[in-house]
Amino acid sequence: MKFDFSRKVLALRTKLLKFMDKHVYPNEAHLEAELSANAKTGCF
Repeated sequence: MKFDFSRKVLALRTKLLKFMDKHVYPNEAHLEAELSANAKTGCF
């Protein structure tokens, strides 16, 4: 049986990884800072 990803899936995976690298991962530190700030004020 063939278990390789199709070209379409590989293209979508590449697009997703680029999006994550550009938008999500760089903002993780910002999210952590906001969560810490809110925890100190007792909002959560």
